[in-house]
Amino acid sequence: MEQIIEKLFSECGYLKKEGNLSIFSKDEKSFFLQLTIPEETFQLLKSKEQINANPSYKQVLDGFKALINSGDQIAVEKNTSLVVMVRCSEINAITRLQQQILLFEEDEYFFKKYVILFTDASITGLTSE
Repeated sequence: MEQIIEKLFSECGYLKKEGNLSIFSKDEKSFFLQLTIPEETFQLLKSKEQINANPSYKQVLDGFKALINSGDQIAVEKNTSLVVMVRCSEINAITRLQQQILLFEEDEYFFKKYVILFTDASITGLTSE
């Protein structure tokens, strides 16, 4: 799924920035961060405190803060979105994970968040076209 998202960003004119943070930028005005969390881990995130303490999410936040503090990207603070991908065992997991999805998407942190649940079977039909 990560490769599919990267291809979509590329086709929309976003360039992947080098570094530890998976960030895509378009004309240095619009930014997307990418994060993948396993279903088992995502399922355990039942509060904002647990989300903020999650090592993967914390790494994204720390990288985002470092980018802001560097001053290199003036527009990054207000024009960034986070795509959270969760590989699930079944597509019906959305009913089980609804609380976690809402917690992520409604978190008051700087950027918008989009949670994408997917299964291996759901992406096998997709092609490079």
